[in-house]
Amino acid sequence: MNRWFCLWVVMLSAAIVGCTGGSSEAQSDADSDGDSDSDGDTDADSDTDSDSDGDTDSDGDTDSDADTDSDADSDADSDSDADLPPLRIEAECAWGADVGDCNGAVEGGSNAALPGQDGADSIPLLKEGDQVVGYFYAASWLAFPGIDLTGYTHVAAYVASTASGGSFQIRLDSPGGTIIGTVFVPNTGNWTAFERAEAMLSDVSGVHTVYVVSADNGTYNGDLDWIEFFVKEAPEDTDTTDTDSGPACDTTWDIARSKGDDLALTPPMGWNSWNTFHENINEAQIMQVADAMVSSGMKDAGYQYINLDDNWMAARQDGQMMVDTARFPSGMDGLAEYIHSLGLKLGIYGDRGVETCHNFNNNITKNSGSYGHETEDAQAFASWGIDYLKYDNCDPAPGRTSDQAQQEDYTRMSEALKATGRPIVFSICAWDYKPWMVDVGHLWRSTFDIGPCWECENWYRSIVKIIDENNESPDAAGPGHWNDPDMLEVGNPGLSDVEAEAHFSLWAIMAAPLIAGNDIRTMSDRTREILTNTEVIAVDQDPAGIQGTRVVDNGDLEVWMKPLCHRDGSEKAVALLNRSDSTAEITVSFGDIGLSGTATVRDLWAHADQGEFTGSYSAPVPSHGVVMLRITGL
Repeated sequence: MNRWFCLWVVMLSAAIVGCTGGSSEAQSDADSDGDSDSDGDTDADSDTDSDSDGDTDSDGDTDSDADTDSDADSDADSDSDADLPPLRIEAECAWGADVGDCNGAVEGGSNAALPGQDGADSIPLLKEGDQVVGYFYAASWLAFPGIDLTGYTHVAAYVASTASGGSFQIRLDSPGGTIIGTVFVPNTGNWTAFERAEAMLSDVSGVHTVYVVSADNGTYNGDLDWIEFFVKEAPEDTDTTDTDSGPACDTTWDIARSKGDDLALTPPMGWNSWNTFHENINEAQIMQVADAMVSSGMKDAGYQYINLDDNWMAARQDGQMMVDTARFPSGMDGLAEYIHSLGLKLGIYGDRGVETCHNFNNNITKNSGSYGHETEDAQAFASWGIDYLKYDNCDPAPGRTSDQAQQEDYTRMSEALKATGRPIVFSICAWDYKPWMVDVGHLWRSTFDIGPCWECENWYRSIVKIIDENNESPDAAGPGHWNDPDMLEVGNPGLSDVEAEAHFSLWAIMAAPLIAGNDIRTMSDRTREILTNTEVIAVDQDPAGIQGTRVVDNGDLEVWMKPLCHRDGSEKAVALLNRSDSTAEITVSFGDIGLSGTATVRDLWAHADQGEFTGSYSAPVPSHGVVMLRITGL
């Protein structure tokens, strides 16, 4: 017979993992009524946990190798969430027995002669709609009533598969109910080689009927032995912001800092795949780029995100976003594991509409957008270990083209990401700033797409056009909420080294995210020097988070200034920008940047102190170039 998605036969076990002694009657009482035994422990510690592998651990429990032992220090048990024992639903109750022997998990019928089972008693009994079927196939499900989910943060499953991409959805109260978690099944190499897979739960509490639903991907997803709800502390290494070790800078000026999640407190730094690879991305490329980010010195300079752009996904199945495993054979969780092993973070791409931009523009139907799937997509991203989401604006759902609908769609994904419990930077890519974005995203595209030219007329925006547009809303930016004038074109054909240097300098002055877009595997030494200029990067990453602005506009000759550490302090970053077609001298008057008297001047590209000056400072600036300064009042 064909190999379908098998489950041994499912029962609801109220056993709490890691308990000793007790009978089935004792198990049903465990931890359900808050009763205490004579030493003050809850009754949960009196259960016997039986598992399919038959392993016995040191405290006498029959337990699986993947089980978490909850017996340690039993006298210190308490009812707090941190001490909440795991709650396991077993799948091993009825080898050849009637369904009624499974404690109500599935009702009616027996497994005596189900279609396709070839008389084997070990075939599980599963429901698909009202029909009892013999296999856990796409869209089939199991129901377990009376499960108290209060306090649990994660779900685990003991699974086996010979393919990647399968998943189980954990739904509430009906087969089509709210998805609170999605466990993605790894390729374990053998149908009997079980591994523990985990996923975060949405914030949920109370008693529910829990449905384990096989994702409708058109085939079987893998074998399941058990599922388990448990409490897991947030990992310590998920903070996405490097904090300044020096004296604290003043951020009290920022009245818009409202998200309170401590993400992106300085502009994110990383790399995005689109400018180099467009839609033609694969796992090998991304791993090579991550390796290059480390070996080139970019990681040491502050870059940390490796961000996939559009077209990493296959067609959506049963409402679930699917990874294109032909191009990403390790799955997104496997790629994330590799990226994280380098001390970097992984970003991914999504869209608020029906299709992502690549698929929409090329008439490809994948249902690749997240409209109507925000919860399950956010949970998938979190379960894969994603740290950053760029969320695009293509192909809005019918009737969703208004500004209000746009705000609602982005807000829905923002809330879904928060509900996963994983810190994920949310990058809004709606090609224009709107005031609501400050409270919804950590950054937002303030302009249309960038292109590799200094000043040109094309469907994309030139460097100088974007500089002007990003200067329209400087007060919206600050720690945790940034104007994003799009990724960098440094190192891409179309810009000279002088223009690339000016481009990088203005992004730093404007406190913009520094997301490289070149092929860092093969970049020139000069490109690497520009991208890793730590003195210019320090301007961008200044903890006060103030976006610099143009303070002098003399036609093609401009002065830009960004206060450092304190809005009214004595340190200023200054860019002398020459838009003209010939070298010109540009002067910065100290009064124009909030200083007076004498100040020291340092050239951040020459890495040289220029000395002390009174009242002003002048320098020759090449065509399409910049002189980048740090000026400190005395």
